[in-house]
Amino acid sequence: MSDLINPIPNIMNKRIFLELFLVLLITAGAAVFYFHSQQVIDYDSCKLCDAHNYAKIYDYFKGYSSYYKVNFPFSGRPFVPMLASVFPYDIVTNFELVNFIFFPLIVTVIYLLWRKLNFPIYLIGIGLFWLLFHWVGLIRFNQADPIAVDVPVYFFHTLFIFVFLSKKYKWLWVLGPVAVLQKELIIVYVLFLFIYLIVLNLARKEKKYVNIDVLIALVLCIVIKSVYGYFFPAIRPDHGSIRTVLSLIIECLKYPMRFPSWFVAVFMAFGFLILLCFKKIKQKHIYDELGGFLFLTTLVAILLGLIGGGDHTRIIFLGFPFIMTFILWVLKDVDPFSVVITLIASIPFMMLFTNNLSWEGPEYIDIGRVAGWGIYIIGGGFVLDRIEYFKKFIFTGNRPSGNAD
Repeated sequence: MSDLINPIPNIMNKRIFLELFLVLLITAGAAVFYFHSQQVIDYDSCKLCDAHNYAKIYDYFKGYSSYYKVNFPFSGRPFVPMLASVFPYDIVTNFELVNFIFFPLIVTVIYLLWRKLNFPIYLIGIGLFWLLFHWVGLIRFNQADPIAVDVPVYFFHTLFIFVFLSKKYKWLWVLGPVAVLQKELIIVYVLFLFIYLIVLNLARKEKKYVNIDVLIALVLCIVIKSVYGYFFPAIRPDHGSIRTVLSLIIECLKYPMRFPSWFVAVFMAFGFLILLCFKKIKQKHIYDELGGFLFLTTLVAILLGLIGGGDHTRIIFLGFPFIMTFILWVLKDVDPFSVVITLIASIPFMMLFTNNLSWEGPEYIDIGRVAGWGIYIIGGGFVLDRIEYFKKFIFTGNRPSGNAD
């Protein structure tokens, strides 16, 4: 672990510089391609789209409106609409410009993180391919629905991991208050970091088990969010975060079909890669300090997909910096053949040739299509579970003893 707290990889290293240049070139190419080819949501016919609330925040900061009439929880997310209001073009173009600014920043910090963790280059390639070309990933979905605030989430969450690696938790005093005005998700992760460090320190029998810096960061996030909400209240200020989460939990209990949709959404977001990850996970992967942190944040991100709103797939994918980093953390100890075969089987989840992405998640499609995806997941999982058998039998001619581990 000690080697992980060193500074970020030296970008002036020739190999790293060339790799990063190539990654940014591919990112730019993907962004330009989808900018011209991706079908954008017709907001006029989508009355329930979140974009209408973000447009009201944009109009306020642009000076088009003197009233801040925004529904909760969108009312507390001014970061992206405020940045978009700085540009002189139409609203869609201005939001797209904010996204285009963050695309290279996000890819850069994720690449540097994975380079720092010494992931094999082919795993880094798989992770970035998934991020850039998945239907609900960084570029495609946010080009289809540009008036949104999701894109910077990937940037702030990756920086959050860097802070954990550095152990310089005072940086959260800056990161937290900024990120919380972009989306309140950061409060959840700071809270679980605080709990995780307490458990870790108790297990190590440290004299001080409460990390004061993280506690201050948590308080700052809550205070900043509350102060902003005081001066810019939602239309229904009584609809707070706790009430919203509780209502979503009750809704899950009232409508149990949300659970199979959520289960399918996990695979829609990360394919069979997440199955291979949990199949190959070992004690060393989660008993390690970093591994335990990534495992915890992965579980939190997946759970948020159930109780964080109706868009299960999109919300789960927002946990990409945690989930994919944990997947690669485990798969670095798995043979490349199994990983590549699993990636190939996961390609259908990416919907590479689907252009209308508005309602493709399992939370929106009919029960027959959800069942179809469920059958593919179960059947594909069974076949992939035998990969070890077929691999050993084909390449060595020896029948393996017992199940693949």
